[in-house]
Amino acid sequence: VVAPTVAMTSSDDEDGAIELISRIKSLERELDLAKEQLEQYGGKKSGKNVSNRGAFAEKRGYLFKWADRSIGWGGSKWALRFVVLESGRLRYFGSHTDTQPRYGVMLRGLGIRDDGWKTNASGAKFYVFSIFERHDDDAKTDNSLDNTVPLLRFSTPSS
Repeated sequence: VVAPTVAMTSSDDEDGAIELISRIKSLERELDLAKEQLEQYGGKKSGKNVSNRGAFAEKRGYLFKWADRSIGWGGSKWALRFVVLESGRLRYFGSHTDTQPRYGVMLRGLGIRDDGWKTNASGAKFYVFSIFERHDDDAKTDNSLDNTVPLLRFSTPSS
């Protein structure tokens, strides 16, 4: 990328042009770094025809996990858990300081149902999704997962 030429008529214009040229160079460095990172994940250097086959999203953070048991005394069935998604495996921990997960599952072959936005009694909104074991007959109907008990159910913090 070639920096544009700018006709200078005053010191303000000159300062603005220097700022723009500096910003262009900074963006070019960022682009080069992004291309290098893309190559590490199996993409082509040109940025076209990127293959992400085998590449997995990696995320970590807190979500609420549905506790599929009776808690008694009117307690909440949603518990805050630290969730890690990496290399196609989802694990959750009691907190970010725990070294051993409470549960982990490989996501290959599992289904995910978008349960949508839910509102609690106080009016707060939560986004809920569920993870299911997928069976061969699940592809036969669109609502085949509707009555299936999920392996895991998570929710975002309220918005």
